[in-house]
Amino acid sequence: MTKKQIVNGLTKDDIVLLYRYLDFYEKNQIKALTKNKDLNLLISNVVFQIKTLVKSVKFVKAKKGSIPLSLQTNNTVYYPQNDTMIPSLLRHFRNSIAHALVKKEGKVYYITDIGSNKNKILTFQAVVEVDIIEGIIKQLLR
Repeated sequence: MTKKQIVNGLTKDDIVLLYRYLDFYEKNQIKALTKNKDLNLLISNVVFQIKTLVKSVKFVKAKKGSIPLSLQTNNTVYYPQNDTMIPSLLRHFRNSIAHALVKKEGKVYYITDIGSNKNKILTFQAVVEVDIIEGIIKQLLR
């Protein structure tokens, strides 16, 4: 049985996995968490496991409006300078899925988030290997 691509390079299986992440995110109110220790209180040991998964990812803090529009380098994440890495990744990844801004090409996910204000400023941009993103989701859905 072949997988048929649905939208933005995502297969039905990808969409099911991403939906399960959205469901988990909303049920656990992760959006209220701003620090790794807050997340750790909700899900013990997950922050450590996620940090292990993202050890090859380059995280770059960026000012609002200074995030590059396109990324070519795999495993690079630009996130708001006032945020903490892991909660920022989880929140912006959730927004990217919810607003159909996540795209899969080959073995990488392109994750983009845009501010909800009228200026539509880019607030997050990442190119991360599929295995890393799926590993993060699986850690959370245990």
